[in-house]
Amino acid sequence: MLAGPSVDVSSPTTATTQVVPAPTSAIPKTERAKPLGRGESNAAFQNDKDDWDKGFHLKIGTSTRKITLGSGFALTNKHIDQLLASEPRVCGNLTGFIFNYEDVSYGARNSARSLTDEAVVRLAKACPKLNKVQLQGATSLTEESLTAFSRYCANLKSLEITTREGISSEFSGAALEALQLEPDRLPQLKKLILSKPSERNTRFMKAMRSLTRDRTELTVQLVNMYEVKKWGDWELEKMSYTYKKGRIQEGRI
Repeated sequence: MLAGPSVDVSSPTTATTQVVPAPTSAIPKTERAKPLGRGESNAAFQNDKDDWDKGFHLKIGTSTRKITLGSGFALTNKHIDQLLASEPRVCGNLTGFIFNYEDVSYGARNSARSLTDEAVVRLAKACPKLNKVQLQGATSLTEESLTAFSRYCANLKSLEITTREGISSEFSGAALEALQLEPDRLPQLKKLILSKPSERNTRFMKAMRSLTRDRTELTVQLVNMYEVKKWGDWELEKMSYTYKKGRIQEGRI
């Protein structure tokens, strides 16, 4: 019988595996904020188009202490994020953030309806030296924003979060109750301006009156904003009710 070809089986054949690195996906680069100069102490912007977009890096800098947004401005989260992405000292030094809601005429873009609690919380965290905040026409904000300012901005003297009639996330009063329970929080607060709640919101009114009784230096204004048609166009009217030491002081337009 003929023998077949010999096969060496003394040791198994070892296969060599070549390790191929996994393909890497492109990692997006974070765009660095442009370096800022000193800027203006009171950086005012009438609108969010030409004025803000073209003037941001000219007006806002390390010497900026107050930012004022005028009646042509539509405030969104994007503007807050752009501010927070700038030189850290800008937010760290900021003492005033003012948004004015004034123009409701035909074609007006003045609004803060797109501003959310998430952006406001980020603003409060990044700007601990704020002593005056004014957010008018902010229809999407809730008590979360009020709580954030009370938690992170210990120097606040004046705070306004208001909307216009019929469009609001009505505050329950929980944030005011928390302020009453923690008298050391916001010790310098002298003026608090909020939208007037509905008549059914007795919890809010009770908490507001109790807070002003305990904090005798605090004045609370409850505001109604109305859009009224006059001479063929729309205008904004306000009715405010002032409370101090648990009692109403006045109601005025």
